[in-house]
Amino acid sequence: MEVCLVAREEGKLAGYPLLDEVQKLQSYNSMEIKLPVGSRLEPTVDFLTTPGSINLVHQDPDVVEADRLWIERMQEEGKFYLFADPLLQKARCSGPGRGGWLASPTAQFSTPSAQLSK
Repeated sequence: MEVCLVAREEGKLAGYPLLDEVQKLQSYNSMEIKLPVGSRLEPTVDFLTTPGSINLVHQDPDVVEADRLWIERMQEEGKFYLFADPLLQKARCSGPGRGGWLASPTAQFSTPSAQLSK
């Protein structure tokens, strides 16, 4: 059985976080991923706009059906695709220098007053 992937959201594709899990499914046979990470993912409207497909094969049709339902549920819940955060993308481009800058939210910064008290 071929399960065509369906994108319900759009954005810059940052990853496919569940591909390792897909490959561990009992009925997993092969997959075709059409869009590489970094591409713009558009909502799927037909067979030509699917981001890929997963082929499932197993002697027990119930196993195939359970795996198909899991793949579809992961897509419906928004867990199958990882999108780049547009605000972080903008921050990377807006900082000083050509490469921009981005700080971790947990980074420790020293203020000028902290430097003076030492």
